[in-house]
Amino acid sequence: MKLLLAIILPLYLSAFTPDQLKLFDLAKQIAKPYNLQNTICGIILVESQAGLYKVNPQTEDYGVTGINVYSLLRRLNIEPTHLAKSFYATQLVIDDQYAITASLAELLYWQLDRNRTDWAHLISSYNQGSKVNNYDYARKVAKAIKYLKTKGIIQ
Repeated sequence: MKLLLAIILPLYLSAFTPDQLKLFDLAKQIAKPYNLQNTICGIILVESQAGLYKVNPQTEDYGVTGINVYSLLRRLNIEPTHLAKSFYATQLVIDDQYAITASLAELLYWQLDRNRTDWAHLISSYNQGSKVNNYDYARKVAKAIKYLKTKGIIQ
């Protein structure tokens, strides 16, 4: 029985559900004009395990891309009141397209406005802002991208 579980469980865990595949397709469609489709898909896998976990109350990151609600409010020039945080956190959780678009805007902010031309630095800034260069996060996203390529989810 243990041998059977050792063989079957990894196969089951490596398969994506139809909803997860639709999520990756949506992300690719939204991010393709900016050539960030693989990056967004990698972030989705790292941040929410492809939509399985959309809420991180400790860091206040929400949605399939794990965008920080404070970062979102800052980009939208909205005061971070309790009501605003609740409203936008809910939007990020219930609307995958909104979460992907918000994360894409955050990536483009760091890429274009803050001139992060190095991919690892861009991903680090997406995750931690300008305070910290968290290349561990960039390595996780790169590993997720590689995994998605092996599964044929992205090119």
